[in-house]
Amino acid sequence: MYHNLGSKEMERILGKSPRPRVVEPLFKSGVIDVNEPYSVGRFSKSYRLALKYRLELHRGQFTVLQLTDPIQLGRFTRWQERRLQVSHDRFPHLSEQLRRADYFTVDSQGLEDFLEKLEMSGVWRGEELTKGRYEYLFSKANSMRAFFDNAERFAHYASGRIHTPLCNVPTDFRRFIRTKTDEPLVEIDLKSAQLVFLCVAMRSIFRQGGTYGGADFHQNIIDDQFNLLERNGTTRSDVYPFISTVLHDDIYTMFHEDMLQGNYTILNQKQRKLPKAERDAMKKATFRDILFAPNPIHPRDAKGLRHLVWREHPSVMEFIQQFNNHSTRIKRSSELAVLLQELEGSFFNHHVMDLLSWAEPEMGLFIVYDALFVPESRAEGVLEWCRSMSNLLYGVEFTFTSKLVG
Repeated sequence: MYHNLGSKEMERILGKSPRPRVVEPLFKSGVIDVNEPYSVGRFSKSYRLALKYRLELHRGQFTVLQLTDPIQLGRFTRWQERRLQVSHDRFPHLSEQLRRADYFTVDSQGLEDFLEKLEMSGVWRGEELTKGRYEYLFSKANSMRAFFDNAERFAHYASGRIHTPLCNVPTDFRRFIRTKTDEPLVEIDLKSAQLVFLCVAMRSIFRQGGTYGGADFHQNIIDDQFNLLERNGTTRSDVYPFISTVLHDDIYTMFHEDMLQGNYTILNQKQRKLPKAERDAMKKATFRDILFAPNPIHPRDAKGLRHLVWREHPSVMEFIQQFNNHSTRIKRSSELAVLLQELEGSFFNHHVMDLLSWAEPEMGLFIVYDALFVPESRAEGVLEWCRSMSNLLYGVEFTFTSKLVG
């Protein structure tokens, strides 16, 4: 029998982002079966053990081992070593990148006081702080300390990105990370990163003849360098206003959804920037309903955001539809998500890290997906290096934001 398991229930059991971290690897390894259909508000996706393991359970041909058993620990260590080697093969500067964490430390007392206050209040981000959630936060705090102490400093490459223990640490904990000279950190973030790399992928595919698939399909896009806004006969004219909006304006303000009324509008540039809560909701809707919606209905025949964006930028929506239609993955839209993450990972972990290895050889830093964390005194210089790298690769300056952590 399949067992229905919703996203919130999964997160309580498995932590943040359980599907890419746990469910998909188990499915790809043949350990579980996934029943994909779901209905919002009625029932979720469901899961069961694959036949081989169900038979083992039925026949009693299995052994229960504690995670701390030496056999299990050995398996985990070997898995870490293999994943780390894959990561190093993908990004040769990864060792250098991990070494830079030596320049930082964690204010353990401040972190412990913060956790104690949370425990006393019984609330975390507006929800009840259950025992399970507190244990999860406590383990993440220990994981962050272990990373900077070099006790558990590892990384692995998956779905285009480098993942370290810092990637799953709650953002509230980052304020307790400081340089060993007691300097605060600045977060340098690429604005609208996934949409920026959507523009890169789209222009690259158009430049290369508009063909999808093939053994080197993703790598050819990752290796392609060109002027993102250069006009040529391979890219339709309505693509360029979309690229310009992504690069120079706040595209999530351009898409506005009235969640209560179910009305969709595209705001003009003179209207206000959305408050953070509304912008976050619009960002989530953009990815869920536009980019990563494996919808067989063509956007010209759809309703809501997909249709409105198609009216404004038909070639962009046509590209997304064609990309998803040519994907051979079970979840068709996931291939586009992975490609954008591969472009993001290459930009930061390969190109930017390559430049900073030469330009800032003794500066502390760490990378969390599309964000760099550096000492406050070096932030302006690193911002300029990031802008120069986007100019070198794509002939335009990406927009980076910077803010003091804490």
